[in-house]
Amino acid sequence: MNKQRQQEILRQLAEHLTPKRLAHSRQVAETAAKLAKVHDVDVEDAMLAGLLHDCARELTHKEMMLAAQQAGLVWGVEEEAEPVLLHAALAANWARLRYGVKKEAVLQAIALHTTGGPQMTRLDQILYLADLIEPGRDFPGVTELRRLAERDLEAALLKAFDGSILHLLRHGALLHPATVEGRNWLLLQLRQRKKGC
Repeated sequence: MNKQRQQEILRQLAEHLTPKRLAHSRQVAETAAKLAKVHDVDVEDAMLAGLLHDCARELTHKEMMLAAQQAGLVWGVEEEAEPVLLHAALAANWARLRYGVKKEAVLQAIALHTTGGPQMTRLDQILYLADLIEPGRDFPGVTELRRLAERDLEAALLKAFDGSILHLLRHGALLHPATVEGRNWLLLQLRQRKKGC
């Protein structure tokens, strides 16, 4: 993505994101690009996914449900109860329709950035983690998670899934099946990797 394209995307995003959300999107893009460079993933894809991952996040819950319905998106009882979860699928939809993104890998990373899921690609993993560890995030353990993400992407993702699930359990919130499936799939991958050593 050249500088001109990046500036055009930022200009478009600024029309419907708050300055705080726009700053978050920039920081996620920069963090994703940094991780992509470290883990030999396409840096431009990571930057693009990071910039656009929250492009639908400023909609109200009612607007998200309406927009998802109009886009023909299918959702489950978890999204029905927590419509904010729809922003990821909507962002992927908008990235394609409004920002002209054609790469399925980028669209998939955007769609999975909130819940994760099984068989996540390295780009998916990078965006999920970048959203969690960008410099504006501040929670216990984030510094350790940032370091781990640079050394071992999958180990960092497992830690991120664990933290997310524990947080949801502590708050009596619903667990999204994609998050549980993603964690289980990843755990099995890591066990296989350990056996192979």
